[in-house]
Amino acid sequence: MSWAAQEFKDLDLGDARRTRRLIKLVDDLSAQPTGSIPVACEGWAETKAAYRLLDNPATDWREILEVHTQRTVERMQGQSVVWCVQDTTEADFTSQPGIAGLGRLSYDAQPGMLAHPTLAMTPAGLVLGTIDCCERRREFHLNLAVWNPCSPSFFRDRHKSVSLPESQPCPSCRMTCRF
Repeated sequence: MSWAAQEFKDLDLGDARRTRRLIKLVDDLSAQPTGSIPVACEGWAETKAAYRLLDNPATDWREILEVHTQRTVERMQGQSVVWCVQDTTEADFTSQPGIAGLGRLSYDAQPGMLAHPTLAMTPAGLVLGTIDCCERRREFHLNLAVWNPCSPSFFRDRHKSVSLPESQPCPSCRMTCRF
């Protein structure tokens, strides 16, 4: 049984074919972690199937993450110390205009989104898995009344910055974000 099949054995995407497709996609992406979906899938039919899976409303990334989080917590049980490391990653779609639902990154002409995962890892650097992830899409016109503690840069533009409290619970995830 592959790593992905073991990791997602309890995942139910409503259709066994959908779940098998996800496991295959995770196996393919795990084999080439720096590759794009077309590179990892190694063929047009597989690539198209992967994009159909990801575009399917029945495929919710939060459900997939929840199953992975359960496995991660199981791996954490055997560790005396676990670091929970947070990071913010920008997905820049500047070269792909017309994608609906994106926010802005550094400026209005740079569409994209932010992912703020929390990774569980041992002090020796062994990654046990992801225990949480917030998704952020900045509004195109900065609104300082909207508070997003997962992304301190959300509050800044070229003209002013806003001081942030040292830590606050994120309104959409289970973690307390520290800056």
